[in-house]
Amino acid sequence: MNTQLTQVDRALNLCSILNPQSLSPSTKKEQRLSTFHLDQLEKTLERNHWRVVERLGVDDHRYSGAWHIARPDGSNPLHILFDGFDDLNTLPMEQAYGCFLYEEPEI
Repeated sequence: MNTQLTQVDRALNLCSILNPQSLSPSTKKEQRLSTFHLDQLEKTLERNHWRVVERLGVDDHRYSGAWHIARPDGSNPLHILFDGFDDLNTLPMEQAYGCFLYEEPEI
């Protein structure tokens, strides 16, 4: 794994759950993110020279939203998707239960 992805991996550890799709609904409720977690994720990305370029809504029932991130000069664009499907509803970002890097889902 290259250095830039290692930095993003460390930041994602703030909100990642190893396999969110395999979690039971009760576990998902216990593991939800909060505005605090999202703020911490963004600050950690910034400390590692990444910035959130855009916050995106997602037209997919599995995801609460996405962040388009890149280096300050706009290079190395990546996307963080936030898992947020709960029973029959898609949860808002601050209630998502995990996230992953779209371009490297194993991270």
